[in-house]
Amino acid sequence: MTRSGHRPDNFSISTALKACSRIPSPASASAIHAQLHRLGHASDVYVQTALVDFYSRSSGADSARRVFDAMRHKNVVSWNSILSAYARSGRLVEARRVFDEMPRRDVVSWNSMLSLYAKAGDLDRAVRLFWEMPVRDSASWNSVICGYIDSGDVTEARDLFERMPGEERRVMDRDDLGVFEMRGCPIRAVFV
Repeated sequence: MTRSGHRPDNFSISTALKACSRIPSPASASAIHAQLHRLGHASDVYVQTALVDFYSRSSGADSARRVFDAMRHKNVVSWNSILSAYARSGRLVEARRVFDEMPRRDVVSWNSMLSLYAKAGDLDRAVRLFWEMPVRDSASWNSVICGYIDSGDVTEARDLFERMPGEERRVMDRDDLGVFEMRGCPIRAVFV
């Protein structure tokens, strides 16, 4: 883009970083970061958040944390990016520390922790967190139901599915029930 005389804006840089993160390369991460400094975009919150995500996928959570810590301004998406970096690495203690430090949380923040606890097999904490959530969406319900299924507790999975509000259940019926089949859980035996 710069070779053709066009100056990239923050949106195009963030989009390019997201695309580059699909092909993780620590060397590319450093080169791209240096280029952002030369172009004057390294201090933009959206670019920095994209860098946190990019580093977490290419170099790991520690590199992502260095970028995050250097950010002057952080928004909820920035916090969710570092939370996801630790979650992606399976680093539950660091993820919880970030979650506890967050000045503001959204449903993505809560769902990240919920999913991490469920995947780690800590269903007690996942369930406790689930009921503490100020707002739940289909992903919230799905994480705990899948946690129960993964732990072999089909009865609790069914009970929670039955407690799900109608709108969330319709979304889950349409979008997420295949997840249960992929986990080897016969849908008809659990939810019928």
